[in-house]
Amino acid sequence: MCPWTPVSTVVDPANGCSVAQLCPCPGPRGTSVAWKAHGQYVSCVSKASENLLLLGLITSVQKDALCSAAGQSTCGCNAGKSCGNK
Repeated sequence: MCPWTPVSTVVDPANGCSVAQLCPCPGPRGTSVAWKAHGQYVSCVSKASENLLLLGLITSVQKDALCSAAGQSTCGCNAGKSCGNK
C-alpha cells in the first residue's frame, strides 16, 4: 500500500498506489536510484495506466493524457543530456 495517497486519487486496487506513486519521477518505486532512461519512466507510466484502463478505473482519454504528460516530462533524463524533445 502506498501511504499519503491523496483522497479521490485513482489507485490500483492491488496495491493502493496511484500512477505517480508507482512511477515517481526521481526513480523506480522502492529504489534510491534514478531511472536509467526517459523511456524507462514512460514505459512505467504506460504500463501502470494501461492496468487502470483494463480495470475500468480510467478512460482511454485519461490514459492517453497520462502517457502524453510522461513523454513530455524530464523524468529519466540525465542531467546535462537532452531527452530528445527538450
